Amino acid sequence: MQQTPACTTGCPVARTANLAAMIFDHLGLPYPAARPLMWVQAQESSSDEGPHLQTLGYTVAPETGTMLPGVERHNAGSGQARHYIIRSQVERSYPTVRHSPRERKGAAMHRPLVIAQVAASVDGRISIGPNRTMWEDLDDERLRTTMGGNTWSGVDAIIRAMHSPGAELLGSASLVSEGEPLTDLPPTTKPQQTLYRDYLPESIIQRPGQKGWLVVVDGRGRLRSGFKESQDNPGWHMLHLVSAGVTSDYLGFLQDRQIPYLIAGEKRVNLEEALGKLHRKVGVKSMISTAGGRLNGALMRAGLLDEINIIVHPVVIGGDKTPALFDGPDLEPDEWPASLELLSAQVQADGTLWLRYGVRQNHIPETRPGRQS
Repeated sequence: MQQTPACTTGCPVARTANLAAMIFDHLGLPYPAARPLMWVQAQESSSDEGPHLQTLGYTVAPETGTMLPGVERHNAGSGQARHYIIRSQVERSYPTVRHSPRERKGAAMHRPLVIAQVAASVDGRISIGPNRTMWEDLDDERLRTTMGGNTWSGVDAIIRAMHSPGAELLGSASLVSEGEPLTDLPPTTKPQQTLYRDYLPESIIQRPGQKGWLVVVDGRGRLRSGFKESQDNPGWHMLHLVSAGVTSDYLGFLQDRQIPYLIAGEKRVNLEEALGKLHRKVGVKSMISTAGGRLNGALMRAGLLDEINIIVHPVVIGGDKTPALFDGPDLEPDEWPASLELLSAQVQADGTLWLRYGVRQNHIPETRPGRQS
């Protein structure tokens, strides 16, 4: 397996105006490169000898049937690390995701392309324990130590460069644990007819600098923080997918804070309808799902996933209640497993795998309604 060259700390930067060529030269890789896309995490510094570059890791875009360079980790030292997406001058097409004719038509015309991106243990667990939010997992030293590192950043950067997603999808369970006391909401005085219809204020939809949407599926109206936009990721605004079963006070709360929402489904969010609205009304053409097992499982059952990216860490978690990659009801007698096509498999230097699959076919009877979540 190709490894990062030995010169990784304090190496003089090649004096060239082309940053991509500079980094390739530092890594000892040919430029233009054989790969069309790569991600580099590096740190620049200066000394009496001139500018220096410290490479923290790199990941190359996958190609079918190819074992690719892994990520080598180095101490960051002082200064702030920077992330680079490098496109070489060599044009090389990516593997295409193939669908059945019915699914291809639906993906192309009626809803966004949906790409799942999830980190898991070897036994398929995506959390360190049951009923935990993503914040609890991120703060847990056990998970940071065994499933942390640069791989997620590299994979995420490449997926975003390949698909240009207009939204990122999460479930409310990733943000609010089951049974957690909910914040009381003030009674709303807004008319019911204005509350129980899609709320897409032009001041948010058409605002300058709008880049994409942080979409949360919240069929029961549990996410009540009022969070609208991350300061670390400006231009990405919250948008809620809700059902008609949420309270009017909850919808009034969202409107008061100018948080857009789409209504789909009576008591639970109808995912197919909701994604269709995202496509038609908001213009989302592709989206990344970093959701938990229940939402990703519901998307899979409904035939709404097009690509699956799994980062498999060399660790076993176990547990009979700990969330897994795709949770949900057992298959019905007339339901079939989803058929996948391996697009690429990448082995990292630390034993982590990046598996990229296309969802080739879902055996879902045409007469069955869209799954809900």
